[in-house]
Amino acid sequence: MAPIGPVVGILLRLLGKTPAGYPIPTASREKNEMADKESLVIGSKIKAYIKTKGLMCSGDLADAVSQLVRDALDKAATRTQSNKRSTVRPHDL
Repeated sequence: MAPIGPVVGILLRLLGKTPAGYPIPTASREKNEMADKESLVIGSKIKAYIKTKGLMCSGDLADAVSQLVRDALDKAATRTQSNKRSTVRPHDL
């Protein structure tokens, strides 16, 4: 595959054209994918907390806690929008 020049690449991206082998990242798609994959909690903190209870935790506990947090924040965001606000507050949870 022949490299394309930076100016040509920028122009193609602005026009929404994808040269073969050069995917054009979509901001909203990347943002959504990152939001779905990124952990919202600190696994070591969860593990330390569980350890204070005299228990052990499985390796996928942090992912499950992160999903619970994500679900709660999604509901809070929906409530915020339905109240025609742009700031999520604790009472939205």
